[in-house]
Amino acid sequence: MGVESNQLDVWSVFVVIEMSRILIVDNDPKTLSVLNTLLKAEGYDITLCREPDHGLELMRKEHFDLLVSDIRMSPMSGM
Repeated sequence: MGVESNQLDVWSVFVVIEMSRILIVDNDPKTLSVLNTLLKAEGYDITLCREPDHGLELMRKEHFDLLVSDIRMSPMSGM
């Protein structure tokens, strides 16, 4: 039983609508750049942050559907 192509298109649209805002916190500019390019190409609204404490501040003030965080940053971890 295969999935028809139009069913996949509807699912892709649903995912973009439901998870449109992504906060990415990473102290590596190259990682931020790659993730930003890839996810923006898929239609996501991306916010980039190099400082973990600034990322926490943004999460308190704004709504994000997904957080992508490096777990090894200083002065605090991404956990």
